[in-house]
Amino acid sequence: MQWKLDWDQKLWRVHNETSIALLKAHQHIRRADVWVWFEKVHKYTWKYFPDPEYGEWFGYLTRREEVLIDLKGSFKGCYLLPRSLYECWKTLK
Repeated sequence: MQWKLDWDQKLWRVHNETSIALLKAHQHIRRADVWVWFEKVHKYTWKYFPDPEYGEWFGYLTRREEVLIDLKGSFKGCYLLPRSLYECWKTLK
């Protein structure tokens, strides 16, 4: 299967790292607009990236929130996704 990363794709990692950055920014500057952006990203991420049937997260979506590739096994599942979830939890705690 040929596949390449393109400008119109939504990537799981961008959304995860954005969540961490927004939470840490809110923790330090306490601006309401930062929290609003965190909530938007959080809701979108948890609505579209997790696979409700088989678990794990899809890596790439189209701009129409369709799964671009349904393969999930990679460094994402065993390190980066749990790390980002932990960072968010730790910041909120």
